Amino acid sequence: MITSIFMLSACATPEKWEANTTTPSPLDIAKNMCNQEANKQYTVRYVTPSKPVFAPMRINGKEIPNAGIGPSVPYDANEWSRKDYFNTCMRAEGWENKNKVTGLLAFLFN
Repeated sequence: MITSIFMLSACATPEKWEANTTTPSPLDIAKNMCNQEANKQYTVRYVTPSKPVFAPMRINGKEIPNAGIGPSVPYDANEWSRKDYFNTCMRAEGWENKNKVTGLLAFLFN
């Protein structure tokens, strides 16, 4: 659930890039180049957790293993590394992401 909140908050906020140097690279060129480099460095790699994400349920003291959980959901293991690489590359090109998180997570990031 917490992961979903982070993902939704990231999707809801559009990027707002501001130049942090006097002569930054053109924004579209910098974004394209950094995106290509990030994808080359950290390719999409889906993995499925080997263990259930949730603990077994207990009903009236009786343990019910993996009740209603179903299969584990695959996720991109390189997603955060790719985003971090992209943002670092953009800073090197003279741009800073000035997004401000609003709503539920604002108290954590602003």
